[in-house]
Amino acid sequence: MLPDRNSIGSTEPRNIVIPCRGTVRLDNVSGMTLHVMQGSAWITQSDSCADVSLDAGESFCVAHSGRTLVAACHDAPFTVVKLERPHTVAPTLGERLRRILFPVKARPVDPAAASQQLGG
Repeated sequence: MLPDRNSIGSTEPRNIVIPCRGTVRLDNVSGMTLHVMQGSAWITQSDSCADVSLDAGESFCVAHSGRTLVAACHDAPFTVVKLERPHTVAPTLGERLRRILFPVKARPVDPAAASQQLGG
């Protein structure tokens, strides 16, 4: 296991090289994407019971804040993982027009009226 100096708490994009069977601790990287560039990795997050295994070319978005551990699997001499900020995607022209033409309006519902509409 790598020493604590390999703990990464920054949200800056970077390539992380993990030696065979090594582990890197990422702190507070919720919303960031991990891309496995080479090798394979095992990812586990605090407050999550599901672990993720990724091979080269696969990606995973970190959903939980707190600690995320990325372990290099033993099938490669090292694993390269790219940590990236989430990309903001602008809405398409169709989505913008739909929002203008059909705005979503929340209004209170009368339970008696709703019951009559449902035939009750």
